[in-house]
Amino acid sequence: MTVLDASVVVDYLLGLSPELNLPREIENAGDIAFPGLLEIEALSAIGRIMRSGRISRQRALGAIEDLTAFPALRYDHTHILPRIFELQTNFSAYDATYLALAESLNGSLLTMDTAFRSYRGKAKIRLIG
Repeated sequence: MTVLDASVVVDYLLGLSPELNLPREIENAGDIAFPGLLEIEALSAIGRIMRSGRISRQRALGAIEDLTAFPALRYDHTHILPRIFELQTNFSAYDATYLALAESLNGSLLTMDTAFRSYRGKAKIRLIG
């Protein structure tokens, strides 16, 4: 199972980095999942990008619609709260949520966020970009 973080999903939805070929990366990831937290983080990022003038309101609304239909398993984070708390020693609670979910699924995390380079847990980190 591959957990996606918000950096990958937002870039994919908006096509910000076509050179990365995120559709191929996501297709090759197999079964994909993310914590429900991702939708709120993605919404925040899309709004921020729109307010900066990089995308139109119409494009932002289209990306949000695409997010609601994104083909991934969504997971509640309640069962991994203790592990999220432990991981907060080195990561934000948000980043720790993705890591804890990847660990709980015995999977990997696909990310564009270099903050995950310092992770030394049991999940595999696939850093792209």
